[in-house]
Amino acid sequence: MRSNTKKAKQIIRSEIRSVYSPKNYGEGRSTIDNMKRNADSYNAGQLKKYHLSDWKKGAGLVDAACFAIGVNQNPMLYKIYGKNKVETWNYYKRHDVYKNLIGREYAAMLRERDAKKDAKKSKAKKITKKR
Repeated sequence: MRSNTKKAKQIIRSEIRSVYSPKNYGEGRSTIDNMKRNADSYNAGQLKKYHLSDWKKGAGLVDAACFAIGVNQNPMLYKIYGKNKVETWNYYKRHDVYKNLIGREYAAMLRERDAKKDAKKSKAKKITKKR
């Protein structure tokens, strides 16, 4: 399976929800809000020097050990790429692939959330113009 298929994206988002859902994380209104708060606070020291993309911020959470990626246990990677293929990778490649998948999907989730907010705003503007 390729990592950009709909099924793979669902697997990655499930991994994110397992860490940041309000039920598991213990606070916040939504998974993406919890993750954004954590990503912004973890990367706050670097923001002063460099502008980090949402992708990099999400990937940074994996480096900060907010996600559990073990040396011999990578269920998310196994589901996407297959156990036989992942077993041939060394730890550094597994970690790199894992963090980039999390970062990519985090950025996509933020874009979707922002698009929904913009759609609501434009719909509200249309309603007020008609009055």
